[in-house]
Amino acid sequence: MLLIYCSYYNKNMAFEIKYTDTITKKDLENISHLSDEFELFIITKDTYESHNYQGRTIHLIPLWLLTLAV
Repeated sequence: MLLIYCSYYNKNMAFEIKYTDTITKKDLENISHLSDEFELFIITKDTYESHNYQGRTIHLIPLWLLTLAV
């Protein structure tokens, strides 16, 4: 698991890189263990959606969209 932490506009964000379109429950579980101070993102191949897992919102964002936003 590769996690990237960043603080942007006083918001802590954690990114997990999973360059695939198949995100498993285990993937959601792994990132959800991080502190509640982080907004959680999983970078995917082409999936754009949000999941609620154990009371946390995890955003799935395709890599191409993230590169456009930077």
